[in-house]
Amino acid sequence: PSDATDKTVTWTSSDPSVVSVENGLVKAVSPGYAIVTATAGGKSARCEVTVQIPSSNEGYGYEDLK
Repeated sequence: PSDATDKTVTWTSSDPSVVSVENGLVKAVSPGYAIVTATAGGKSARCEVTVQIPSSNEGYGYEDLK
């Protein structure tokens, strides 16, 4: 909130080989599952992330996602 005394947010990924997170920006690294957690002021929120390779009929391959 705007009136928070400490506006520092710590971001973590349960599996950095699947998703990385820096300053709130989540980036797919490879197919798999991970949990992204944001922590601030003693509170935290989590988001489950599943990274999948699009099917070939979608026009993208794994190499396009890197």
